[in-house]
Amino acid sequence: MTVPAIKDDITHQLMIRTFGKADVVLPFSRQVFLMKTYVAGTGHYEASAVAKPLKAGDQLVLRREPRNSHDDLAIEVLSQCGAKLGYIPRSQNPVLARLMDAGKKISAEAVACDAEEIWTQLDINVSMLEI
Repeated sequence: MTVPAIKDDITHQLMIRTFGKADVVLPFSRQVFLMKTYVAGTGHYEASAVAKPLKAGDQLVLRREPRNSHDDLAIEVLSQCGAKLGYIPRSQNPVLARLMDAGKKISAEAVACDAEEIWTQLDINVSMLEI
C-alpha cells in the first residue's frame, strides 16, 4: 500500500524545515479495517456492466452525497473509472459518513462479486487510512 504524502500547511512547513522537502511519506501510516458490507442498489446503476471484470482486491471509490434526497448520509460506491455501482447500505453509513465529513480518508476494495443480468451482489471491505 502506497501512502500519500501529507499536504496540510503546518505539516508542509515542518517537512520543509526538518527534511528540506515537503513530499515525505510517513512510515507510521496504516490502513484500519472498519467493516465488511455489500453495495446496495446495484440493480439501479451500472454495476452489472462494470462488475463483471471486478475481482477481489480491486480498489473502489467512496464519495459522500450529502444532498441525496433520500438519505443525507448517503455514500456512493464507484468503480475506479467513475461508474456508479450503488451505495453503502443506509443502516451502515452513519459512522462512515461522519468520518468522511471530518476529513478522514475512507476507502473500499472488492471482496467478492457475483454479477447477474439485473442485480449484482458486490461485497466490499471498508477501511480508513490512519496517518
